[in-house]
Amino acid sequence: MIPLRRAGLATALVLTGCGGAAPDDANVVRGRGLAPARLPVATEAAIIAAAARATFDASPELVLRLHPLRLPRTNDASAGDSVPAELARRLRE
Repeated sequence: MIPLRRAGLATALVLTGCGGAAPDDANVVRGRGLAPARLPVATEAAIIAAAARATFDASPELVLRLHPLRLPRTNDASAGDSVPAELARRLRE
């Protein structure tokens, strides 16, 4: 059994990245301290499609709209990156 102090220290080191320099993300409100995942377009489209099917009743009457910007990590709604054309094409399929 690990003594409580050692367990706390080990947890603190893991959560802080073992003392590495953290990026300045003071203005980040979503995913602070985390790096955005880089996924292949096909994988990202499959994840979004699965989430939409799980959330909505996929009937012929359902219309989903794709915003041209990704949700930004900061409070500035206009700061999001553009949705890649290939991702938009795959989602429309």
